[in-house]
Amino acid sequence: MVSAIVFSLPPAYPAVLGVAVSTVFLNIWQNFLVGSARRASGIKYPQIYAEQAELAAEAEAVSAPEKRVKYIFNCTQRAHQNTLESLPGFLTVLAVASTRHARVAAWLGGLFVVGRAVYTVGYIQGDPRKRMPGSILSLIPMLGLLGTATTAVYQLANTHGLGLF
Repeated sequence: MVSAIVFSLPPAYPAVLGVAVSTVFLNIWQNFLVGSARRASGIKYPQIYAEQAELAAEAEAVSAPEKRVKYIFNCTQRAHQNTLESLPGFLTVLAVASTRHARVAAWLGGLFVVGRAVYTVGYIQGDPRKRMPGSILSLIPMLGLLGTATTAVYQLANTHGLGLF
């Protein structure tokens, strides 16, 4: 007979849920930014990025990098896609970490979301180097969540006598 693992949600769990929901707002905001950059650049659906030939022609015609709308579209699109690529892992470690360490998970998760916003604001300026502060600000909490989630798994396994470790 298999016995169920039963646990209650920690008191700080609503903060974790708030962080998870905030990623939806982040995604909506980034969607608007991409749509705006797409309109400004003239890149039509379903084209995902401006192609190299388009970027080269734009670079010849426009000397100021901040005026290169096709390049800025690519940067905006990439900022959004990079966030989408990180969300499955983020939401997984957030959920797992919060089973044992909800307050820590909420703080780290909140920092991650702020980091993704800073990353986006930096990247959409058309200079990929400006994304780095946000990259660091989101990477550090992600690593913290990974460690916290790993600890939570270990604690849960030992608490319920699974003998995995």
